[in-house]
Amino acid sequence: MPYLNPDRIRHTAGIGIGIGIGIGIEPTTLLSAVAAVTRHIGVVGTVSTSFSEPYNVARTFATLDHLSGGRVGWNVVTSAFGERNFRLDELPSQEERYARAAEFVDVARGLWSGWERDAWRVDRRAGVFADPDRVHRLDHRGRFFQVEGPLDIPRSPQGEPVLVQAGASGPGRAFAAGFAELIFTAAQSADQAREFRSDIRELAVAAGRSADDLVVLPGIKTIVAETEREAAALNRELRDLIDAEAGRADLEKVMGFVDLSGIGLDERIPAERLAFDERALGRRQSGPALFRRLALAHGYTVRQLVEEQVISAGHKIVVGTPESVADLLQEWHASGAADGFVVIPAVANASAFLDGVVPLLQKRGVFRRDYEADTLRAHLGLPGRG
Repeated sequence: MPYLNPDRIRHTAGIGIGIGIGIGIEPTTLLSAVAAVTRHIGVVGTVSTSFSEPYNVARTFATLDHLSGGRVGWNVVTSAFGERNFRLDELPSQEERYARAAEFVDVARGLWSGWERDAWRVDRRAGVFADPDRVHRLDHRGRFFQVEGPLDIPRSPQGEPVLVQAGASGPGRAFAAGFAELIFTAAQSADQAREFRSDIRELAVAAGRSADDLVVLPGIKTIVAETEREAAALNRELRDLIDAEAGRADLEKVMGFVDLSGIGLDERIPAERLAFDERALGRRQSGPALFRRLALAHGYTVRQLVEEQVISAGHKIVVGTPESVADLLQEWHASGAADGFVVIPAVANASAFLDGVVPLLQKRGVFRRDYEADTLRAHLGLPGRG
């Protein structure tokens, strides 16, 4: 737990553990466990195209879609770090990673569609479990991959999992526009969210898709309490848990290896100290740009910027009562800033969002009271896949 002040953990253990735990549990294993004990919610796992192979990933997510009854999504990432864990001395360029990712996704989708919907036939007397004329090899030979196929698992309930992407840079947006169906983004204002949503929908149309083939979900960090004063106090308590000096090193990395050394925690960050390392931008662009905008727009100190990074990872923080939080979500949605939200409630009071904000949105008629479908794709209003 690198960002927690250990002296404070003893006094507020519940909050401290909730904020500090960042265990990197292997996602597809976790999804299978969650799917087994849930009936309706969608489960989305992140798997990198830079450090995986498309046949294995396609097979894994097809299996998860069967296990969950059609509730799985794949968050497609190209990874900005970790190359030395996968026999690479250097991470390929961003252009190279996106080119590999595009071919990776094409191969996975080709494998999923290799089983026609009615190919599965269980005929014990004839000893047949599938119609061979309806199961097709892929025989892909491309720049990065050679994959024969077909998968050894029938077409899943959704046809293919919901494809998720979170890139906000120019190359990231172009990549997402070609295939992503759920796009996770960070925006500090409704105007920023509207600009992103409008742009990504236009890019999708330019790529030959319908703008309605995707949904855009900004992340919202919520800190909710019965009164504004109580919410503000909880927000301050969460921030006091952070060891800002320990967080400085991670902030430097997140911002593209900027140098924040020698600046007092409560000193404003000079603009010239926020200059990007051009080599670092080959790894990641949107994150460094987001935090640079925050620092310059608000004149943040090192401590304040560390707090923003730890608490929200750059997403909009909403501190208030159930009514004020519901108002903001409803305003963003009505103004075209979002199709929905990825809500990131403070662990210390996650129930306050569920018990306070959700009933208000339901009462206002802008949030469902019951699940109306069985698959994640249908929950999101996305088109079917065969």
